[in-house]
Formats: sequence, structure tokens, C-alpha cells
Amino acid sequence: MSHRTVLVVVSFGSHALLELNLAATAAATDATVVVVDNFSDERERSAIRILAAEHGWQLVEAPNDGFGAGVNAGARQGIAMGCDVVVVLNPDLEVTGSTVDALAAHVRSALRTAVSPVIVRPTAERGSPEARSTFAAGGPGRTEARRTSPG
Repeated sequence: MSHRTVLVVVSFGSHALLELNLAATAAATDATVVVVDNFSDERERSAIRILAAEHGWQLVEAPNDGFGAGVNAGARQGIAMGCDVVVVLNPDLEVTGSTVDALAAHVRSALRTAVSPVIVRPTAERGSPEARSTFAAGGPGRTEARRTSPG
């Protein structure tokens, strides 16, 4: 069986964060990307459509039934596309491709497992544009990710 990972990101008015963070993460991994747009307004929906088309991401347009429903919709789309592991990311998280791959590999090695990175070293106040955390993911060594905000 071929292994495929899907990155599911639920967006609510977050197209700028997706451009800032998800674009870099998606470019650094072979994962399929599904963006679920929880409707906020027509301007945002249009911006998400353009962004998804530019990057080749799958777009699920949702009415905004909440974050959990958005994650489920994205996971269903990824599974229907043949993905065997779902990695859920927030729009404000910039994560390396190696972290995504390590999380997915860990799940494949222990089926029916949910994993998440562990923050082992926060270095700025929460919500600060300079916030940076180091995560441990999928075994020995450390990989880095950080939460960012646009401009």
C-alpha cells in the first residue's frame, strides 16, 4: 500500500496566515493539502479559492459548523483521496516538512494512534509575532515549528 499523508487546515478568515505558513509547510513535504474554509464572508472565501488554486490545494467550502466539523470534513476528503494519515494543522503554525513526516511515520508505526508534537522550549510570550517553540516529534531529535502572525 502506498502511504499518503493529508494536511488538514481549517480556516476561518485566515487566508493571510495560510499564505504565510501553510505554503512553506506544504512545499516541504509530499503531503496532500486540504483546506476547509469555514465561511466567514465572501471576500475571504474568494481569497481562499484563489490561494488554493495557486498552490494546488484541495478546498472544501463549509458553512462553518465549527472547528471539529471542519476537521472531519477535511479528513473525509483526504481519506477519499487515498490518504492513510491525517495531520491537522492550525493556520498560524509554521511547521517543517520533517516534522510532518515524523508525525505521520509514528502514526503508521502504531496504527489507531493520535500523536502531537510536544512543546519543549517556548521562547516568547504567547500570541507574540516572535513566538517560537521547539517541538519533539516522532522519536529522537528535535524538529522546529513556530506560530506566526501576518505582518
